[in-house]
Amino acid sequence: MDLQPYVDAVRHELAVAAAAGGQDAQALAERLSAPLESAIRLTILEALSEAAEQITRDLAPGSVDVRLRGRDPEFTVSADMSLLVKHKIPLQELPLLCRALLEDQQQTGPAKAVTFTETDMLVYVNRRSAAKDEADRKRAQHRSPFVKRAKP
Repeated sequence: MDLQPYVDAVRHELAVAAAAGGQDAQALAERLSAPLESAIRLTILEALSEAAEQITRDLAPGSVDVRLRGRDPEFTVSADMSLLVKHKIPLQELPLLCRALLEDQQQTGPAKAVTFTETDMLVYVNRRSAAKDEADRKRAQHRSPFVKRAKP
């Protein structure tokens, strides 16, 4: 995540505020903006770390971590993959699973946070099973009976 646009926005707002105070205020704001950059970055990182901790509490047993790579943070999200194994959900189906959850959320209105629970996995597994059963039933209807032909 690139923090520079946020740091630049704070610098810009400082310059705009200083412009109202005259040339001396503008010069002071210009001198302070460079030393403030590291404080701004640190404050943003602290806010991101606190948000990651809160998300981790809500996501348990999964987690979200913020890592610093160079000057920019990266996020790592982990989930309890044992639930996929438990419910025999292939890893390739995770995008479909997430889409189904988001579609269900749209019906109930926008949500600030969406958590994929084990119950949601079970609903997905049941839907998948019902769709497979229906496809098998339709395929069986369209099969022509095997007819043995007599030899001449």
